[in-house]
Amino acid sequence: RNNKKCPFFNANAFIDNGFKWEDIKEISSLVLESGDMIYENSLEIDKKIYNFVRDLKIGSTGDDVKELQRYLNNNGFELAISGIGSKGNETDYFGNLTQKALIKFQKDNNISPAVGYFGPITRKIISK
Repeated sequence: RNNKKCPFFNANAFIDNGFKWEDIKEISSLVLESGDMIYENSLEIDKKIYNFVRDLKIGSTGDDVKELQRYLNNNGFELAISGIGSKGNETDYFGNLTQKALIKFQKDNNISPAVGYFGPITRKIISK
């Protein structure tokens, strides 16, 4: 809620807060101190959860590339309107579409140089 994590401990609390079941995702890496799982609005998951640990550039492949594409697509920096790279059609390949969307993100966040290289400065901004 308001870009903050919001744990729900039962179905009634989830529904009472206006969420829908299709918005729910289970995040195995986030567990409350009590041991209960945290469930969040899917948009917050796309913004906050994935822990990027390496630099990415043209030609990079992996799950982290797909997560970067999801992040960009879900935060106003769409790779494509439809087809490969579009929301729901993200890939594990860092190509021209990813680079162009990342450049837009970098410019919008005053990251210089905005060249579409996913390094420590950009990772830090995304991890906020």
